Amino acid sequence: MKPTGMQGWSIVVDTNIIFSFLMTGNPTISAVLRYIIKEHRLLLSTYIVEELQEKIAEKLPDKLLDLQAFLLQPTIKIVESDDWANAADVFLRDADDQPILALALEQGVDALVTGDYDFLHMKGKKNLPFAILSIEEFVRIFGYAGLNRYL
Repeated sequence: MKPTGMQGWSIVVDTNIIFSFLMTGNPTISAVLRYIIKEHRLLLSTYIVEELQEKIAEKLPDKLLDLQAFLLQPTIKIVESDDWANAADVFLRDADDQPILALALEQGVDALVTGDYDFLHMKGKKNLPFAILSIEEFVRIFGYAGLNRYL
């Protein structure tokens, strides 16, 4: 994690966070995503985008246009990520999480924001060079005041 400052972080947001936002319109998740997009650098991989498209098409087909609009924001960086060798030495129970971990490692991000049980429970157990944060932890770290303007 960056040793100083709270601005300009590179952040990977897990599929489940974006899916939850599209499914529920949760104002806290919405504010966090807007804040990341405006104040930091949001990184997604082609894997995350494809996973989102599949899940939305299957479970929330009426939200496909919302997903496309979200992904077209110019400050979201989508990178090709199919080399998961960087994450090979970190055991994950769910193989579907491997590409997300690889993205975070490849891109040298400062944080992974997730609701995934496996990721959240590996904090402190794995020596990873980035923070793993739930939405609630992100809000605590960056403060309600900073996020309020995005609600």
